[in-house]
Amino acid sequence: AGHFSFANICKELPGVIQGDGCLPDNTDPDEVHRVVNAVSWAFVRRHLFDDASHDDVLGGTASVSDAAVITPKE
Repeated sequence: AGHFSFANICKELPGVIQGDGCLPDNTDPDEVHRVVNAVSWAFVRRHLFDDASHDDVLGGTASVSDAAVITPKE
């Protein structure tokens, strides 16, 4: 993935942004969105609702995608 992988600019304006997330070998933006949504909701549940049911996602012990590895900050 690259800088623009989380945005839809690569699909909306193909060829305008070169590299940094818009290359053919970058992770598909739809997959990046899925991962960002899963991790974001896990964070919200934990820190706003005190719901620890998705701590495995935040801790990197549960996989949300074959294309991404979550590495917790030490």
